[in-house]
Amino acid sequence: MPIINRYILPGTCIWSDEWVAYKHLKQHGYIRETVNHSEHYVNPVTTVHTNNIEARWAACTATFKRQNVVTRSQIPTYSDQYNNVEIQASVVEHLQ
Repeated sequence: MPIINRYILPGTCIWSDEWVAYKHLKQHGYIRETVNHSEHYVNPVTTVHTNNIEARWAACTATFKRQNVVTRSQIPTYSDQYNNVEIQASVVEHLQ
């Protein structure tokens, strides 16, 4: 919870799986919607899924691996760099 509390404002809607670590999000002021991965990858009622963040993290870690050795302390820097490149590519694609 400390990382979520530090970077995400209370009242934000968080889509997650049903991992127990996320169980107390509502008690901290977040709106939590879930998908049970043992039953579905997309909640058939609410359409909640975690596919986007899982795909983004997979792409990000693949980029890290191409950078050779990335230490835990370097992850924020590499993550920022990855996101900036992706955002710039998205803006250029949108403008075309």
